[in-house]
Amino acid sequence: MKLFKWMCVPMMLVNTAAQAALLDEARVVSATATAASMLPAAESVTITTAGTYTLRLTDIGKQGASADAFTSLSVVISQGAQLVRHLALPSALSTTTSNVTLAAGQYRVQVLGMTTGASQYGVDLSNAGAVSVWSDSGAINAPPTSNFSNLQQVLSLTTGDSYTVTITDRNFPVALTALQSVIAQGGNPPVCSRLNIQGSSASCSFVASAAGNQLFVLATPVTNGAGLYSVKVTRTSDGASADAATLPLGNLPQPVPVTLPASDSYSLSSFDLQTPVNLNAFRLALVQGAELLTSQSGVGVTLAFNASAGAASLYVIATPATGSSGLYSVNINRAGTAVYSKIEPVSDTNSGSGAEGFVFKANLPVGSYTLQLRDFVLPQSFASLGIAVTQGGASLGSRSSAGSLNFTVVSAGEVSIAVLATPATSSTPGYVPSGLFGFSVTGSAGTTPVLEKTQGVGGSFTSNVINVSTATRYAVSATDFAAPLALDQLQVAVTRGAQLAGSIFGGGTFAFDAAVGEYTVNFIAKAKSSVAYGMYGATVVAAPTVTLSASPTSLAAGGATTLTWSSTDASTCTASGGWSGAQPASGAFTSGALSADATFTLTCTNAAGSTAGSATVTVQAAPAPAKKKGGGAWSVGWLFVLGALGVLRLRPR
Repeated sequence: MKLFKWMCVPMMLVNTAAQAALLDEARVVSATATAASMLPAAESVTITTAGTYTLRLTDIGKQGASADAFTSLSVVISQGAQLVRHLALPSALSTTTSNVTLAAGQYRVQVLGMTTGASQYGVDLSNAGAVSVWSDSGAINAPPTSNFSNLQQVLSLTTGDSYTVTITDRNFPVALTALQSVIAQGGNPPVCSRLNIQGSSASCSFVASAAGNQLFVLATPVTNGAGLYSVKVTRTSDGASADAATLPLGNLPQPVPVTLPASDSYSLSSFDLQTPVNLNAFRLALVQGAELLTSQSGVGVTLAFNASAGAASLYVIATPATGSSGLYSVNINRAGTAVYSKIEPVSDTNSGSGAEGFVFKANLPVGSYTLQLRDFVLPQSFASLGIAVTQGGASLGSRSSAGSLNFTVVSAGEVSIAVLATPATSSTPGYVPSGLFGFSVTGSAGTTPVLEKTQGVGGSFTSNVINVSTATRYAVSATDFAAPLALDQLQVAVTRGAQLAGSIFGGGTFAFDAAVGEYTVNFIAKAKSSVAYGMYGATVVAAPTVTLSASPTSLAAGGATTLTWSSTDASTCTASGGWSGAQPASGAFTSGALSADATFTLTCTNAAGSTAGSATVTVQAAPAPAKKKGGGAWSVGWLFVLGALGVLRLRPR
């Protein structure tokens, strides 16, 4: 069974000076793919008036309606990453209520329900006056479990014209055990009733009826197997197509869409990359409408085919060695130019190996490169970890363990990097095999990586990328809502390529210092299988910023200054120095009369740390008081008189 994930970053988070928390949301974890397929979309609710509200949850099937009863049903109200209320419906009741206090603002409502049939729910939020302010209802249906395909297709045909219907078993990977068809024409007898088309092709001509023309096809693959068949309806006179399709059934992997740019000749080639070992078996089929363009059993063969311009579907069945994994590539070329080229990982999930494959892509110039693959040992080492680098289907190098890999790009362009990872198992109750790896690619010209990626394996993995443009400190938090029950597993790790910046297990908060560059925040969570779902809150916040200014910054004694400030991402702000006390995140403040220089400081704090801003005000000294006039300078006249008196006194008598 093919198990692969094309990597795309679900969310890019860029730090700017004025933004709020980079991540602040509630997330749902599904225990199985079936549970994920049954999960209804979350609803957004706006509360305009703060107060106490009544939340009501109803299982409509338990109230005597035609719907089936839920096996479990609950509803969660959250705001950002905070759990506001979780209300579960007791199994013996059809409806339940709970009071909840809500402030004005935006909330998210998520219904979690499991059923074995077709069930309906209702949710209502009413105010203190019993007036509904928001309500919602919906249906949750269990996925079908049958192993057959029942096609019902209404044909749009011209009454009275003759048509030919052709049903073909594509024998991919093997013949179907049954393939039957019939065309119903209103109240008229059915036409083109074909039984046991198994392993072959059959055609039938009929005249379109004014009473309607509806095609029914029942196809059944071998037990626990897969199959592929085609249906084509053409007008007999000129061969014009009225309907054409190729349909998969059973456990055949979903097709990969391929766009063929022109009506032309093409070539298809496939390769077994032998990482970590050879594949046991390989088959592919390329179809367009009801036409089989080409098929192949085994790899290493180049096939030529002609096709019309448009969409085609590529079906691949790749079987790795028992208990192992493998890698293969498929390439489609037109006149020497690639129109499709991908590398795919596969794993033997039936053996319980738990291997998963991931493919990353990068455009690299010609040159030599070093790839560093790291097992972060979170929560423990991988049972196996391998990597392969390819370009145009050709292998540039591979290794079957963590470490370094040197490779050379001889033609500038897209390079594929595939990783196969098998988490180790554990006897710990509730443990879900999982792990975390990362890699970086560095060119020979420098030490700065040209590509850095991190990937979680197992459990329910999500990631957020932080694109750091200015070095700062970040805090990452995860909180298990325990709704409806606590998660079996919750881990958070921040990485940059092959480097680990920090991690937590089971929820909590940690901070890390980020340099300029790209970081990945990895969340790995697993819900209990007994309840199918779990929820947790996740936040990523940068250290707060603080801007504080004073006006005026210089004044006379006895004057006052006005402080103006703002901050981002702050949980609390505290004043010190020339003022004191808790302050809001932004505002203005006028000081009292100042008699001396003063420095005003505002320190804002959140989970990532504290940041302070300051403003200094200078007080000008008052001028000194004027002194009294006493004496003064002697004039020249007075000096003359005094001199004359001195002479007369000295004369002899």
